[in-house]
Amino acid sequence: MWEGEVVKETFLKSLDFKTSPALIYDIDSIKSKSLQTLKILNKFPTWQLYFSMKASRSPIILQTIASLEEIGIDVSSVYELQFAKTFRFKEISATGPSFNTTAIEGLSQNSQLRFYFDSMEQIRAVPISLMRHWHSGIRISVPSNLSRFDYSRFGLSREDIKSINQTPTLSCLLRHVHVHFEMTSIDEWKRVVKHISSVIPNPSNVYTI
Repeated sequence: MWEGEVVKETFLKSLDFKTSPALIYDIDSIKSKSLQTLKILNKFPTWQLYFSMKASRSPIILQTIASLEEIGIDVSSVYELQFAKTFRFKEISATGPSFNTTAIEGLSQNSQLRFYFDSMEQIRAVPISLMRHWHSGIRISVPSNLSRFDYSRFGLSREDIKSINQTPTLSCLLRHVHVHFEMTSIDEWKRVVKHISSVIPNPSNVYTI
């Protein structure tokens, strides 16, 4: 047992979790792992690393991630978006069914943020003129063998995407694709990419996944 583990074990024993539940974060480890991941991704110039706020809303963790500058933040609600702004992340990705028309139109004014439409209802609620000048995208539903659902519950279906492609003013949305899927291996990643290629009419025109 190395010195750090002895210190942690002693510290844990000193806490009375029966009366004071607590979360303990190893900030140095989080920062170290983040830097290791960035080092790997630096080999792929077109890749960008984002941290999902769903994983943790702890201020100290968000501050640590934001301080690395090269990592963006992914949010799923207006609340999370406002919270993310306090840490000054340079890149922000947003998607989710909770964004209403007013919120989406407000997001279009933020040049550092890319919004991924989660449903046809959201797309229909936004003026067509906005689509022509906004670098937004879509979230697609992908097959899942990791849950009780055949497809992920959120995102656009194959039929929705076909409808978008047939509407010239909306086809630009197909250039940026968001996928929310638990990928634990390269095989899962390949399967998701294969699905994207099968549902997007012109996959070579996709700029962002």
